[in-house]
Amino acid sequence: MAILKFFLLPASECAKALELHAIAKEDALAAKRDLLAKYGADAILRSGVHIEALAWRDQPIAMAGFTVPKWNAGQGVWLQKPKKNTLRGKQAAQEMGEVGKLLEIWQWSLESALGVDGSLFGYYRGSRVFLNSIARPLNDGRVVLSLPVRDSQDYKRGSLGSDPVAPPFAVEIPQAEAEQLVGEPVG
Repeated sequence: MAILKFFLLPASECAKALELHAIAKEDALAAKRDLLAKYGADAILRSGVHIEALAWRDQPIAMAGFTVPKWNAGQGVWLQKPKKNTLRGKQAAQEMGEVGKLLEIWQWSLESALGVDGSLFGYYRGSRVFLNSIARPLNDGRVVLSLPVRDSQDYKRGSLGSDPVAPPFAVEIPQAEAEQLVGEPVG
Protein backbone atom coordinates (compact mmCIF):
# COMPACT_ATOMS: atom_id res chain seq x y z
CA MET A 1 0.00 0.00 0.00
CA ALA A 2 1.32 3.44 -0.90
CA ILE A 3 1.65 6.18 1.68
CA LEU A 4 2.12 9.91 1.49
CA LYS A 5 5.15 11.55 3.06
CA PHE A 6 5.30 15.27 3.68
CA PHE A 7 8.24 17.62 3.32
CA LEU A 8 8.99 21.28 3.86
CA LEU A 9 11.18 22.92 1.24
CA PRO A 10 13.08 26.10 2.23
CA ALA A 11 12.31 29.38 0.50
CA SER A 12 15.93 29.78 -0.62
CA GLU A 13 15.62 26.61 -2.73
CA CYS A 14 12.14 27.42 -4.12
CA ALA A 15 12.52 31.00 -5.40
CA LYS A 16 13.19 30.17 -9.08
CA ALA A 17 10.51 27.46 -9.15
CA LEU A 18 7.94 29.85 -7.65
CA GLU A 19 8.92 32.46 -10.24
CA LEU A 20 8.29 29.97 -13.08
CA HIS A 21 5.02 28.88 -11.44
CA ALA A 22 3.87 32.53 -11.32
CA ILE A 23 4.63 32.96 -15.03
CA ALA A 24 2.68 29.80 -15.89
CA LYS A 25 -0.24 31.04 -13.77
CA GLU A 26 -0.22 34.46 -15.44
CA ASP A 27 -0.16 32.94 -18.93
CA ALA A 28 -2.91 30.40 -18.19
CA LEU A 29 -5.27 32.86 -16.51
CA ALA A 30 -4.77 35.48 -19.25
CA ALA A 31 -5.60 32.89 -21.92
CA LYS A 32 -8.66 31.75 -19.96
CA ARG A 33 -9.87 35.36 -19.53
CA ASP A 34 -9.44 35.98 -23.27
CA LEU A 35 -11.38 32.82 -24.15
CA LEU A 36 -14.23 33.70 -21.78
CA ALA A 37 -14.37 37.28 -23.07
CA LYS A 38 -14.38 36.17 -26.72
CA TYR A 39 -17.45 33.98 -26.19
CA GLY A 40 -19.09 35.96 -23.38
CA ALA A 41 -18.94 32.92 -21.09
CA ASP A 42 -18.71 32.97 -17.30
CA ALA A 43 -16.64 29.81 -16.83
CA ILE A 44 -15.27 26.68 -18.44
CA LEU A 45 -16.03 23.04 -17.70
CA ARG A 46 -12.65 21.32 -17.63
CA SER A 47 -11.45 17.77 -17.07
CA GLY A 48 -7.66 17.62 -16.97
CA VAL A 49 -6.25 19.15 -20.12
CA HIS A 50 -9.60 18.92 -21.93
CA ILE A 51 -12.11 21.80 -21.78
CA GLU A 52 -15.49 20.12 -22.25
CA ALA A 53 -17.70 23.19 -22.60
CA LEU A 54 -18.21 26.89 -21.97
CA ALA A 55 -20.57 27.77 -19.11
CA TRP A 56 -22.96 30.65 -18.35
CA ARG A 57 -24.99 31.51 -15.24
CA ASP A 58 -27.81 32.94 -17.36
CA GLN A 59 -29.12 31.32 -20.53
CA PRO A 60 -26.88 32.42 -23.43
CA ILE A 61 -27.91 32.88 -27.03
CA ALA A 62 -27.16 29.99 -29.34
CA MET A 63 -23.83 30.49 -31.13
CA ALA A 64 -22.91 29.26 -34.59
CA GLY A 65 -20.52 26.32 -34.34
CA PHE A 66 -21.76 25.32 -30.89
CA THR A 67 -24.45 23.01 -29.57
CA VAL A 68 -27.75 24.49 -28.41
CA PRO A 69 -27.40 25.85 -24.82
CA LYS A 70 -28.30 23.11 -22.35
CA TRP A 71 -29.07 23.55 -18.65
CA ASN A 72 -26.90 21.40 -16.36
CA ALA A 73 -28.72 21.20 -13.03
CA GLY A 74 -25.80 19.48 -11.31
CA GLN A 75 -23.45 22.35 -12.12
CA GLY A 76 -26.14 25.03 -12.01
CA VAL A 77 -25.04 26.52 -15.34
CA TRP A 78 -25.88 26.60 -19.03
CA LEU A 79 -23.38 24.73 -21.21
CA GLN A 80 -22.45 24.89 -24.87
CA LYS A 81 -19.94 22.64 -26.56
CA PRO A 82 -18.21 23.30 -29.89
CA LYS A 83 -19.46 21.28 -32.85
CA LYS A 84 -16.38 19.70 -34.36
CA ASN A 85 -18.04 19.25 -37.75
CA THR A 86 -18.15 23.00 -38.45
CA LEU A 87 -15.32 25.41 -39.19
CA ARG A 88 -16.27 27.73 -36.30
CA GLY A 89 -16.70 24.76 -33.96
CA LYS A 90 -13.30 23.35 -34.91
CA GLN A 91 -11.70 26.76 -34.33
CA ALA A 92 -13.38 27.09 -30.91
CA ALA A 93 -12.34 23.54 -29.97
CA GLN A 94 -8.74 24.35 -30.93
CA GLU A 95 -8.79 27.56 -28.86
CA MET A 96 -10.28 25.68 -25.92
CA GLY A 97 -7.62 22.98 -26.32
CA GLU A 98 -4.81 25.55 -26.18
CA VAL A 99 -6.25 27.13 -23.04
CA GLY A 100 -6.69 23.68 -21.49
CA LYS A 101 -3.01 22.89 -22.14
CA LEU A 102 -1.91 26.16 -20.49
CA LEU A 103 -4.11 25.48 -17.44
CA GLU A 104 -2.69 21.96 -17.13
CA ILE A 105 0.89 23.26 -17.45
CA TRP A 106 0.18 25.79 -14.69
CA GLN A 107 -1.42 23.13 -12.47
CA TRP A 108 1.77 21.05 -12.44
CA SER A 109 4.37 23.77 -13.07
CA LEU A 110 5.59 24.07 -9.48
CA GLU A 111 6.19 20.34 -9.16
CA SER A 112 7.96 20.31 -12.52
CA ALA A 113 10.16 23.31 -11.69
CA LEU A 114 11.13 21.73 -8.37
CA GLY A 115 11.94 18.42 -10.11
CA VAL A 116 9.45 16.49 -7.97
CA ASP A 117 6.73 15.87 -10.54
CA GLY A 118 5.54 12.34 -10.85
CA SER A 119 2.97 9.84 -9.81
CA LEU A 120 2.63 6.23 -8.90
CA PHE A 121 -0.18 3.75 -9.22
CA GLY A 122 -0.83 1.71 -6.13
CA TYR A 123 -3.16 0.87 -3.31
CA TYR A 124 -4.09 3.81 -1.10
CA ARG A 125 -6.80 3.58 1.55
CA GLY A 126 -8.13 0.37 0.04
CA SER A 127 -8.35 1.47 -3.61
CA ARG A 128 -6.00 1.30 -6.59
CA VAL A 129 -5.36 4.91 -7.53
CA PHE A 130 -2.86 7.26 -9.12
CA LEU A 131 -1.12 9.34 -6.46
CA ASN A 132 0.60 12.52 -7.61
CA SER A 133 3.33 14.59 -6.04
CA ILE A 134 1.73 17.85 -4.97
CA ALA A 135 3.63 21.04 -4.10
CA ARG A 136 1.77 23.75 -2.20
CA PRO A 137 3.40 27.19 -2.00
CA LEU A 138 3.31 29.11 1.28
CA ASN A 139 3.17 32.90 1.58
CA ASP A 140 6.73 33.07 2.92
CA GLY A 141 8.27 31.35 -0.13
CA ARG A 142 8.53 27.89 1.38
CA VAL A 143 6.75 24.91 -0.19
CA VAL A 144 4.97 21.97 1.41
CA LEU A 145 5.40 18.82 -0.65
CA SER A 146 3.29 15.67 -0.40
CA LEU A 147 5.03 12.77 -2.05
CA PRO A 148 3.57 9.32 -2.72
CA VAL A 149 5.84 6.50 -1.60
CA ARG A 150 5.39 2.89 -2.67
CA ASP A 151 5.78 0.22 -0.02
CA SER A 152 7.37 -3.17 -0.62
CA GLN A 153 4.00 -4.83 -1.31
CA ASP A 154 3.18 -2.52 -4.24
CA TYR A 155 4.26 -3.73 -7.64
CA LYS A 156 6.65 -1.70 -9.79
CA ARG A 157 4.39 -2.64 -12.68
CA GLY A 158 1.78 -0.01 -13.38
CA SER A 159 3.86 3.01 -12.40
CA LEU A 160 4.55 5.79 -14.86
CA GLY A 161 8.30 6.21 -15.02
CA SER A 162 10.33 6.30 -11.84
CA ASP A 163 8.83 7.05 -8.46
CA PRO A 164 8.97 10.71 -7.36
CA VAL A 165 11.82 11.54 -4.98
CA ALA A 166 12.15 14.41 -2.52
CA PRO A 167 15.03 16.80 -3.22
CA PRO A 168 18.07 16.57 -0.91
CA PHE A 169 17.21 19.88 0.79
CA ALA A 170 13.69 18.69 1.78
CA VAL A 171 12.94 18.25 5.48
CA GLU A 172 10.40 15.55 6.29
CA ILE A 173 7.53 16.76 8.49
CA PRO A 174 4.48 15.06 10.00
CA GLN A 175 1.14 15.27 8.17
CA ALA A 176 -0.35 17.37 11.01
CA GLU A 177 2.36 20.01 10.56
CA ALA A 178 1.85 20.01 6.77
CA GLU A 179 -1.88 20.56 7.28
CA GLN A 180 -1.25 23.35 9.79
CA LEU A 181 1.12 25.11 7.36
CA VAL A 182 -1.21 24.74 4.36
CA GLY A 183 -4.39 25.41 6.33
CA GLU A 184 -6.35 22.44 4.99
CA PRO A 185 -6.23 18.64 4.86
CA VAL A 186 -3.40 17.37 2.65
CA GLY A 187 -3.75 13.58 2.80
